[in-house]
Amino acid sequence: MLGSSRRRNLLLVLILTLSTGLVGAHGPSVQAAPGPELRLRAVAVGTNEVDLSWTLEPDTPVAGFLIRRSGQDLATVEGTARTYVDTTVEPTRTYVYMLEARDEHGKTIAQSRPARVKAPGRPERTDRMPPSPPVDFTVEPTDAGNLLDWYDASDDSDVTGYRIYRDGQLLATVDGATLSYLDTTADPAANHTYEVETLDPVGHKSQRARRDAPRRENGPRIRVTPQVEESSTAAVATFQAVGYAPQLMRYPYLTDVVDRYATINWATDRSQTTGSARWGEVQSDGSCTPVNTVTATRTSITVNSVPEYQWKAMLTLEPDKQYCYRVYLGTIDLLGSDPSPRFWTQVPAGSTEPFSFVVFGDWGYTNSEGTNPDQAALMQRIAESGARFALTVGDNAYAAGSQKNYGDLVQTGPSVSNVFGPQFWTVPGRSIPIFPATGNHGYASANNPHPHLVNFPQDRAVALSSGKYVRETYCCLNGTDPGDYPSAWYAFDAGTARIYVLTAAWADANVGNATMYKNDYDYHWTVSSEEYQWLEQDLAAHPDQVKLAVLHFPLYSDSSAQQSDTFLQGPDSLEGLLGRYGVKIAFTGHAHFYQRNHANADGLVTYITGGGGAKVASVNHCSPFNAYAIGWSFSKNQGSSCNAPPPTSPQQVYHFLLVTVDGTTITVTPTDENGRTFDVQTYTADGSGGGGGTYRFAPEADSWVDEATPDTNYGTSARLRTDTSPDRREAFLRFAVNGLSGSVTSAKLRLYVSDGSSNGPAVYATSNDWSEAGLTWTNKPGPIGAPSDDLGSIAKDTWVELDVTPLVTGNGTYSFILVPTSSDGADFHSRQGSNKPQLVVTTG
Repeated sequence: MLGSSRRRNLLLVLILTLSTGLVGAHGPSVQAAPGPELRLRAVAVGTNEVDLSWTLEPDTPVAGFLIRRSGQDLATVEGTARTYVDTTVEPTRTYVYMLEARDEHGKTIAQSRPARVKAPGRPERTDRMPPSPPVDFTVEPTDAGNLLDWYDASDDSDVTGYRIYRDGQLLATVDGATLSYLDTTADPAANHTYEVETLDPVGHKSQRARRDAPRRENGPRIRVTPQVEESSTAAVATFQAVGYAPQLMRYPYLTDVVDRYATINWATDRSQTTGSARWGEVQSDGSCTPVNTVTATRTSITVNSVPEYQWKAMLTLEPDKQYCYRVYLGTIDLLGSDPSPRFWTQVPAGSTEPFSFVVFGDWGYTNSEGTNPDQAALMQRIAESGARFALTVGDNAYAAGSQKNYGDLVQTGPSVSNVFGPQFWTVPGRSIPIFPATGNHGYASANNPHPHLVNFPQDRAVALSSGKYVRETYCCLNGTDPGDYPSAWYAFDAGTARIYVLTAAWADANVGNATMYKNDYDYHWTVSSEEYQWLEQDLAAHPDQVKLAVLHFPLYSDSSAQQSDTFLQGPDSLEGLLGRYGVKIAFTGHAHFYQRNHANADGLVTYITGGGGAKVASVNHCSPFNAYAIGWSFSKNQGSSCNAPPPTSPQQVYHFLLVTVDGTTITVTPTDENGRTFDVQTYTADGSGGGGGTYRFAPEADSWVDEATPDTNYGTSARLRTDTSPDRREAFLRFAVNGLSGSVTSAKLRLYVSDGSSNGPAVYATSNDWSEAGLTWTNKPGPIGAPSDDLGSIAKDTWVELDVTPLVTGNGTYSFILVPTSSDGADFHSRQGSNKPQLVVTTG
């Protein structure tokens, strides 16, 4: 039923309409033809600049446009204009723009709706780097026009907008949360060229991403229809935090729940300078009264130019118990009439009690309206999951990981309050502690202090594991500029598991003469790097636990934009380190979809879980390592998959992983935003982790020889080649085995296949009397004895193993020859390749 006030309003409208004669007493009314629609877009792209762009539909000839700002006439432009740049704004001020289209007589024929924007503030630290270009930019012809689509760029302060050019001319400017544009004025018969550049608050521009649009009359077309989305039953949080005090800016949330400790975090205005938390233990009858008090410490932060205090209260509790708490500013109970949140402390190390946690990543995004129903749905599902804690794989706030992007309970808008808004981490975070990994978005944040470090303190976890959690200067490998970035890595225990939160990320815009992946490897993952050495020492010190890791860059990915990080692959990089010490699963992100990969020869399984709330993306191809993957293309309006049913809506791709640990059994249950599960997998981790009884050796020499070129040496080749026809080719490897203790129980020669075969080579022992630089067909040694193993069918881009246990008896030097058995030749990576051979020896 209509309320009484609404009925009165409707009656008043009817009376006024009748009195003005718009409704005739006899017969239907005569309606005036609607005028053109004027749509205005205002984007605050810099501290002193707002870009306006507009469309007039239908595109009616007009004499000019009058631009008004906050009720005052600002400028008049010609009727052919569709853009205007206002460079007279001031930082942090809010402006309201309106636009009128006028004919030659000065009559207004169309008027836009008001467009409100807030000019960004100046960065807290000097923003020296331009933003990165838009990612994965595509142009698709549609019935309604050319659809431009891209993914988030990043910057060290903020991504404020994107400028769109058509055939070299400025077409429109959109805000930093808008990742598509429909050009309805494109000529269907023309070969248009589009460019998109990223903008930041201080006027830096990225290089332009460029694409040519195919003619719509000749090329394939996508019919643009309203997206019929599946309803999300969790789109609105069931817990409505409505009774809290107006001084509260970020609802309390938990971090660093390890061992006997917990940290409560929240933010307030700056009306008072003292804060505290009260806590109590939940009693057997379910009651709980927060009676114990701990003083909180504050850090000054600025959120979208609003000064706030970020607070943390560090508690010492008992493990595996449930507590409740409240937070205070001075004497003000900041939760007001809201109930006291409850949480569980960590499962004690070594306990066999089953527990669950969630893993997700690439989240913290809001659109131009400041909303994200998909992310809101996931947050509610996580809150209902029964998880004891949450891990993320990085990229925790889009696009720049700034305090503006993280936001608060009050402020809204494009890319504002993406994490701490009322429907996002506010929902599960009050009861589920979070341990986020760093990602490239936000890695170079210009906020001071760094948002990741101040928003997600992990003091006890870092101290207990001798990890690192500081902002420090990185300089200047591969031509990169000096940069102050977070070094954030640590480990913690939960029951039978030890979990590693790692930094595998780099700044998009500071790549020098290399790539993000190469810089991350050279700074973090060479064998002499600080993080590598810390991780190896901690893994070796915990040989008997189930080990799991979270990091950002994906070791194996079937995304065209976020490809496999080959620098992290192989025995001499992170993959080998994790495998050598028995890490069972590495959870990664960066690519915005779901992908599970086959276990490598060490039994290491890698996942990509990048569907936490940012715009999801397509799976672009299916590699042999890919066991199951799903994605979504917004430009093509369709799902994509590998070894899985293609999704029928993007709601099936937004997801998190619920991971259950029961002793040495690990179950991974991917769950989409509507609560549906898919691709559930169970693993067994023996907890031994290699370590003392498992040794890996890289070859000290390898090469191959060719009967057709008997005097040619191939010692510098990145491949080891084997074949019987048309040329006979054999491959040689030599390993120096040392440091073994105990008797050899297993020896495996591991090779990465670069060209598969229906019948791979056999392996024999051979003499050590050869050199990598001098080996040729003429002087090669021959095989000794019988073959130790013989490969059958092998697939490209996979690891294979040959059993050489009979040939390896202890410490010493061992040479092997790969003898072909088929005219369907096989090639492998050499030690000069990206996936080096390895000899894995186990002793007992």
